[in-house]
Amino acid sequence: RITEVVTVSGPPEGGTRVTIHGVNLGLDFSEIVGHIDIAGVECSPVREEYIIAEQIVCEMGRARPGINAGPVLLCIGECRPEFMAKSSQYYTFVIPTVKELFPSRGPESGGTMVTITGQNLGAGSSVSVLL
Repeated sequence: RITEVVTVSGPPEGGTRVTIHGVNLGLDFSEIVGHIDIAGVECSPVREEYIIAEQIVCEMGRARPGINAGPVLLCIGECRPEFMAKSSQYYTFVIPTVKELFPSRGPESGGTMVTITGQNLGAGSSVSVLL
């Protein structure tokens, strides 16, 4: 049973890490490999962050065009209906867009605080900005 999904949006290029919390999420890492589907996209589990039966962290693959959102589907071991779990939360693919950068200039020596505004800037599991 999936109880919570953390990081419920990210870019369609993939690479976002999604954390799945729940109960009975497998007794061995091998039981979940290749069995995690998020919004129609395979999500590859990260061995170092797997907590037996309680937590799975996986990295999203690239979304196919036309896919916008969907639930987490997970099966443990054999993919039989009694071993399937579906999240109530949906993962959404979003494209971060910058609307404004203020100020638009500053001294070469640096140190200027910059404000970036836009949409979906916090999507994904990490954010980096290069100016």
